[in-house]
Amino acid sequence: MEGPLVFTIVYLIIWSIVLSLGLALFRMRVSAYTAPLMISVIPMTLLSVILQLLNSAYLTSIIQPVGAVLCYGLIFRFRWWHSILMVILYYPINIFLEVFYNFLMTRYQWDRVVYHMVEEDLFSVGGLLILTNLLILWILQYFRLGFTFIPANPSLVRFRSMSDQMLAFLLAAFCITGIAGFATFFLHTAVMILIVIVLVVLWLLIVRLAYREESRD
Repeated sequence: MEGPLVFTIVYLIIWSIVLSLGLALFRMRVSAYTAPLMISVIPMTLLSVILQLLNSAYLTSIIQPVGAVLCYGLIFRFRWWHSILMVILYYPINIFLEVFYNFLMTRYQWDRVVYHMVEEDLFSVGGLLILTNLLILWILQYFRLGFTFIPANPSLVRFRSMSDQMLAFLLAAFCITGIAGFATFFLHTAVMILIVIVLVVLWLLIVRLAYREESRD
């Protein structure tokens, strides 16, 4: 099992990239948010390392999204619903990627995935997550993909309240994201797959509503 130093280095890089993804998804220049990004990475890294050292990885999908939302809301100063939307658009993708990479590394032995996620090679999985997120970040920035209805300056008047439907889907997806990670460790595989399917459907609905919101601007 890797030591605290390796955990810290890996999570510092991962959270720098992952929090940047939230900005890139809404076509914001990451370089314009260097200071809040550096500040936010510190508590998110400490939180992740503590959970890993306490063997409480099953809580990461519950605590990490909440921490990321707090960082976007309190440090970046985005509106709370926008902060939740940013996290919901990228965090489930990283859950799926982490499980998928662990599944590959255990040579398709599902019963060993959880053990591998908690006890074994975090560095390899972390490296793959870093490379994948970097690729997604580069594609978003280079091709100028993403949404624009979240203003870079939260005080801009052009802000329009989200629909009740979007807010309901966001809350549901936020809760199910935590349940999905928890289910990976403790629930029957069939139940976990069902939860993941529900999360995927909600995620797609949120993306669809986000595009609808984009077309209104």
